[in-house]
Amino acid sequence: LPLRAMVSTADTTLHIIDPQHPGAVDEIVNLGNFWHEQGLVELKHEIINLSRQIKHLFARAYNYLAQAKLLNEDQESYYQISNSLNIQELNLTANRLIEDIFPERLYRKLSKERHLFASAITPQGLTNHLPNLFDNMAKRYIITGAPGTGKATIVHKVFETAKRLNYQVEAYHCALIPTKIEHMILPELSTGIITSTDPHTYHPQPQDVVINLDESVDHNLLKAYLDDLETANERYEAAIHKALEFMGRVKEYRDKLEAYYIANMDFKAINDFVAQLNTRIEALIKNKTCYE
Repeated sequence: LPLRAMVSTADTTLHIIDPQHPGAVDEIVNLGNFWHEQGLVELKHEIINLSRQIKHLFARAYNYLAQAKLLNEDQESYYQISNSLNIQELNLTANRLIEDIFPERLYRKLSKERHLFASAITPQGLTNHLPNLFDNMAKRYIITGAPGTGKATIVHKVFETAKRLNYQVEAYHCALIPTKIEHMILPELSTGIITSTDPHTYHPQPQDVVINLDESVDHNLLKAYLDDLETANERYEAAIHKALEFMGRVKEYRDKLEAYYIANMDFKAINDFVAQLNTRIEALIKNKTCYE
């Protein structure tokens, strides 16, 4: 469409997209045109205070998530420093998995790569959509193991192989560490690779292949670091818990702020405007005036 409607309100600072071609391609729809200004002016102090509180609580939540990320690295470090992880066995496991997934090694001309999220950190807690994504796969490989046992390494190897062989691939990233791929779907093969670990566990079905990377760990070598590892695990859980606590408070304050605006919006005028906007869009489609 030659029109990209960009909706703007008083509360979009966390996901702002600036128009690239204002007027020519992009049109800003300002919902602030439909509020009762006098009613909001009378609530000025309450709105300002709630906005300040929300900003502060968001910052606290992100600080605890940053701590959790560092503590996750701390958890993983003990497997490295102890040399308890059998790297050779890990590589053999990855190679066997790749051979099983891609038996024909057919090189294709076209491939498609998508990067998504299957889980999220929300005010309601840690959530995921693994069953919706993977239950209907013809084949599933479920990788389990403690942080630091090489789950992400194996998934990354499979991902790179899929790209090299030009298979379509859907890569699902970690909500806490977005650079890390946790799960994959190969649509052409109806195959899913799932990292199943708290808090996004996936219950295997009888035909699933389960790869437990804890079996590649020499627990005698790790024994000297168990106390420190347990402390890191407890601190990680505490950081996640505090982040969720602050995010819950963010939602509480945002709900209060939204209530002020809901009470002072002219929704009939908004509905009339939406009807007009839909008519314009339908006319553009009908006249086939679409362009990039």
